[in-house]
Amino acid sequence: MLDNWKDRKDSAQKIVRKAIGKIVTVPGTMAFPLTPNSVRVSNYQKPVVVTMTGPSYESLYKWQNSVMKKLIKNRGLADVTSDYSKNKPEIQLVIDENKAKDLGLSTQAIGKSIETLFSGKNVTTLNESGKEYPIILQADIKDRRKTESLSKIFVRSETTGKLISLANVVSFEERGSAKLLTRYQRSKSVTLTARLVGGYTLNEALNFIEKTIDNEAPTAGIFMNLLARGLDISQREESQKLKIV
Repeated sequence: MLDNWKDRKDSAQKIVRKAIGKIVTVPGTMAFPLTPNSVRVSNYQKPVVVTMTGPSYESLYKWQNSVMKKLIKNRGLADVTSDYSKNKPEIQLVIDENKAKDLGLSTQAIGKSIETLFSGKNVTTLNESGKEYPIILQADIKDRRKTESLSKIFVRSETTGKLISLANVVSFEERGSAKLLTRYQRSKSVTLTARLVGGYTLNEALNFIEKTIDNEAPTAGIFMNLLARGLDISQREESQKLKIV
């Protein structure tokens, strides 16, 4: 919180620029000092809005991280954010296919067993007093909440006929995934937004971002939609050309 303007010599914008200059010198720090508007606005009302497209979300994720590191160091930009972030917790099941093959277990049999016991499967129905009830084959809820329950699931080997515990061939990995996967003109995309600080102009910001993406992600497509602000900026496709009218 700044002191009253009567009790300080520097303007809010000048103080913000000084703060950004100090923050960017701290390794691994991501902080954005802001001078909030009197009226709240949404993320996409930031003056700088750039959409990147690419062949896969994994490629876009790597590109955006490289580009954002450069943008954050620019003292003329603040509150650099992306609409793609891997902050949704997810547990992924991994099958050791080579070991499963040696033990005579197919990925189909493993998948069906896990799907049945963890997700449930309707096997038949029960008719009683004129009402029909589904019979669902599923593991107890306390077992579905623990990864250790894999040791209790057995699948019969197609070669030896023995029952093999899935704990021998299956493991869980905790990963982060994106809550939202966006597309722009049918292409996979991520959108970066930022605010301008002090006297840094929109034209300067766009030129800087274009050069940064050219260096960090030369094959990415760039789209800058600024029609609402009286500018008409066309897209840059794989040819790496950007036209500003």
